[in-house]
Amino acid sequence: MTQSNQNDAASVKQRSIRDDSAGALAALRRASIKARLRALDVTGSVPMWRDGKVVYETDPKVLFPDGTDPDALQG
Repeated sequence: MTQSNQNDAASVKQRSIRDDSAGALAALRRASIKARLRALDVTGSVPMWRDGKVVYETDPKVLFPDGTDPDALQG
């Protein structure tokens, strides 16, 4: 295998790892949103750790700080 082929193979492997990592991060975000929505549906609040204690949050602005619209996700 030539040096050029080795560099190309390493580049493809690095891209693949980056793509996998990005996909995994997106999946974790979707799962966390689904978990918060389910907790809201079942109990009406989401337990969160704040200032050394568990608090039960119901405010969507706190639960979805990135602006995710929980109503648009349910369905």
